[in-house]
Amino acid sequence: MNQKEIMENYIKSRAALRYWLLGRKYIKSVEALDFALQFHNGFRKDKITPEFQHQVYIGNFARVYEPLLIYPEEVFTSIFLHDLIEDYDISKQEIKIKFGELVSSAVDKLSKKNRTFKKNIETYFNDISECPIASVIKGIDRVHNIHTMVGVFSHEGELHYIEETEKYIIPTLYNARHIFHQQEAVYENLKQYLILALDLIKKNHEIKNKNI
Repeated sequence: MNQKEIMENYIKSRAALRYWLLGRKYIKSVEALDFALQFHNGFRKDKITPEFQHQVYIGNFARVYEPLLIYPEEVFTSIFLHDLIEDYDISKQEIKIKFGELVSSAVDKLSKKNRTFKKNIETYFNDISECPIASVIKGIDRVHNIHTMVGVFSHEGELHYIEETEKYIIPTLYNARHIFHQQEAVYENLKQYLILALDLIKKNHEIKNKNI
């Protein structure tokens, strides 16, 4: 798709998600969408896809899982906010005041770093696995990142994402599945998505290596 088509698709997807949230009476989620849009107003690494398309994709993807979620509105609210602490000058406390403790805690767990420190990677993923909100979002976040990295990331960047997904993301989903039984089907579905996506990328690497 060219940039015009990408932008038109993004605007339609964002509008569809907004109307769906309003229909579900997830008012805080709509407020979070509008709040996050104030910050996510640039473009992704490909320079043509709106930055906030990432959050819109995750939100629309999560709609399928909504009946199984323990905290559905908090999941959608956190989706729109999940990069703010890590990428912008927004604090956990500010999110807590605007959107509540459950959301601020999930967003904080999804942030690898903030203004003062970077988290230990094992602690980071362990904390996510123990949160019914963050664990779902991290799985969908990685699905989207894996699907959009080809042709944008370097070969080394792709290998890093593959390694991190196998070493941390999939085990995180596995651990969360055993803690939050109501969401077991969500975690299993996300795990299968990731395994299939990684297999395709690995095969693509093998083909490229043979042709070198």
